[in-house]
Amino acid sequence: RMTGFDPSCLDELLDLVALGTVADIVPLIDENRTLVRRGLERMRSVPRPGLQALMDVAGVKVEDVDSQDIAFRLGPRLNAAGRLQHASLAYDLLMAETYEAARPLAEQLDAVNRERQSMLEKQVEQARQGLGDLDGRPLLLVHGPDYHEGLVGLIASRLTEEFYRPTLVMRAEEEGARGSARSVEGFHITHALDACADLLSRYGGHERAAGFSLPNENIPALYERLLAYADEHLDEETLSRRYTVDAIVRLDELHEGTPAALRMLDPMGEGNPEPALASTGLLARSVRTVGKEAKHLRLEVAGDGCSLCAIAFRMGDLAQTVRPGSHVDLIYRPDLNEWQGRTSLQLVVSALRLSET
Repeated sequence: RMTGFDPSCLDELLDLVALGTVADIVPLIDENRTLVRRGLERMRSVPRPGLQALMDVAGVKVEDVDSQDIAFRLGPRLNAAGRLQHASLAYDLLMAETYEAARPLAEQLDAVNRERQSMLEKQVEQARQGLGDLDGRPLLLVHGPDYHEGLVGLIASRLTEEFYRPTLVMRAEEEGARGSARSVEGFHITHALDACADLLSRYGGHERAAGFSLPNENIPALYERLLAYADEHLDEETLSRRYTVDAIVRLDELHEGTPAALRMLDPMGEGNPEPALASTGLLARSVRTVGKEAKHLRLEVAGDGCSLCAIAFRMGDLAQTVRPGSHVDLIYRPDLNEWQGRTSLQLVVSALRLSET
């Protein structure tokens, strides 16, 4: 105010505030909820040209954009530029003054993101092979010259999710190694690196994620010390994956209006996760793998006098144990699936197991 700045102009930046808050996984609590909610309202009503173009190429309806669209569709496309090329591409898109100027930039970001996705899948598989026999190890480490520096964090996240173990992934070159670490709930990965400070050139992070660098000759000693630290601070309970369920529901309690009702809790994300629903003892009428390399599992489940389709991403290997006629317990979120002009309710599964009875 002292400089004559009009505070009302700040409203024009709320869309960027929402974008950065959600994409950078800032907790959606307290005033952050208000800022993100107002930013989303602005994105829906007067989207800047760059975001309008990005939403178009990402298949996001402007009038329906929410925090999940930022987290899983818009944010990854913007971040892909900095991971594989240069962040200036994302900046230029957000600063574009016309849709005509923004559209080619959005298409370029979309192409870079597809390249990132393809490269990530290949490098995650390479890392899996590099891990070898896990043999009960409480902590995982993989390194090599071929891991892309912009992807090591994503690779570590995927391996941590898959094996539920703290994981470090490093790109090791002649001048040294740089890596990223991800952890499970209850194991502070940066405190673990504190115990290895003398081996590291630099490091920093928080409870669940960290970045670091070190001389190549220190990698074996780093792993040995981290394993010793993990043996002392990790127990079987911490390494057992746990799920939080907000409500156990019957299938006949769900309808096409349920997802919209749950979205009244928006913005959802870090610190305010989507509600997790569970249904038990469902009959799996049909089970099949879908997607590239059969990585996903699609089911038709029945119970309580009705049936619904369910999709379980990256759970295709469960097709070996979940057969038609099996009874299953699911944790999921209800969502609307639009296909060939038709809209239907489906369950997006986060956890699946055979029923005990």
